[in-house]
Amino acid sequence: MPKPSKIEQHGLEKDVLDWTSQGMSSRDISAKIMEEKKIYISHASIVSFIKSVREERAETSRAIVQEHMQKTLPDDLELLDEMNQELSEWFKDESLSKRERLRIYDSLLRGIDMKLKNSGAGENSTEDFLKALKERWGI
Repeated sequence: MPKPSKIEQHGLEKDVLDWTSQGMSSRDISAKIMEEKKIYISHASIVSFIKSVREERAETSRAIVQEHMQKTLPDDLELLDEMNQELSEWFKDESLSKRERLRIYDSLLRGIDMKLKNSGAGENSTEDFLKALKERWGI
């Protein structure tokens, strides 16, 4: 277990985070701690503390998002399929103007891209799919 920082040793975590959220620089925070608490904490230590808090929060957020996605992704993908099917039908409607059809096409591609990215299919999947669309619809 890592040694607690001077900020943690002196119970200044909340103060440092509050001052950071107010836009104070690490140097300003260091000076404020020295002035108010008579404790020297370098600006580098403050930067390091803030960075570690941000990394911890980011890790927690990623875990929460991943857990949520695992629960909701099947339903989300099914809904995305339904939306893409509807867009596909609209795209085929030749009574629409070319501009309207291109907007629908763009929305369809974004929906497909979202599905491919969330499926872990990779970066080039959209290009592969576009090629398949061109072959299928002669676009």
